[in-house]
Amino acid sequence: TTSAGKLIPQLLVNEIIKDVKAASPFFAKAKMYTGSRPEVDIPVRKAWTNVVNATAEGMATATKGSFGVDLLTIKAGKLQSEIEITDEMREDTDFDLVAEIREVNTEDFAEYISDKIIRGVVGSTNQIEGFLSNTTVTTGALSTAASGVIAYDDLINLEMSLKASDRVGAAYFVSRGGLTKMKTMKDGMQRPVWQPSLVPGAPSTFNGYPVFECPDMDSVAANNFPILFANFGLFYATYLRKGME
Repeated sequence: TTSAGKLIPQLLVNEIIKDVKAASPFFAKAKMYTGSRPEVDIPVRKAWTNVVNATAEGMATATKGSFGVDLLTIKAGKLQSEIEITDEMREDTDFDLVAEIREVNTEDFAEYISDKIIRGVVGSTNQIEGFLSNTTVTTGALSTAASGVIAYDDLINLEMSLKASDRVGAAYFVSRGGLTKMKTMKDGMQRPVWQPSLVPGAPSTFNGYPVFECPDMDSVAANNFPILFANFGLFYATYLRKGME
């Protein structure tokens, strides 16, 4: 336009979303729903009681079960970023403006989304609820044996707090301080428990589970939450509206 404004091409938008997934483990690992409506209703199974029972041949069913679900509603909000450019920047052939805008947007969106997934509070301008803002999650959190200290036994207790089925596909999401603690842990034979990845692009592991560094997680200190262990696709869901620009 006359003011040198230009819409970002849709292809670039898709690239930014892909880059944000690479930069934000939480955004990448969450279960993602897509749609065109302002909100999506997700059926969640209610508490279930095992009603399987043994009967003699020819006898009627002794106990009948009932199946019910609740609806979890995820609303779509809006995230936006406006970057002004000059004619000189746009016309400078030695400066890849598209690449620069993409890099800046990726960093900004990844930082914002990661922070909100951790501690976002739903309100008039934000629809992303952080898991640390959910009292059901924080009430069920495990405390380390010693305040402000992470020991190997603490992490074993964290892993075993999940059912075997939920541990399938689970991973560690840790702050930088938590990662430092994990890297220095040794077993009874003084062998590192941490296993660095030998495959480019693959995460390192701890006790056989992938580990992702998340700078927005809390530091290691009393009353903080520096480590999350979860199958994040079962634990957290996002809703991405189609046609985002």
